[in-house]
Amino acid sequence: MKFSILIAHYNNAHFFKDCFESILQQTYTDWEAVILDDASSEEEKKLVQEIISKDKRFKFLKMKKIPGSV
Repeated sequence: MKFSILIAHYNNAHFFKDCFESILQQTYTDWEAVILDDASSEEEKKLVQEIISKDKRFKFLKMKKIPGSV
């Protein structure tokens, strides 16, 4: 049975690497990981996308910042 791992991300790429490594060390392999980026800086997005680029089970979804929002 395939399951999904949802990961919220907002300018925390330095923590994401540990998360990524931990997921890869699991013995169960039928999964996907979806990173939900909440309008992080472009540099942060690039760092996470670089980390996940070699594993197709990771998906990166970008949320756009809504004008006038905090």
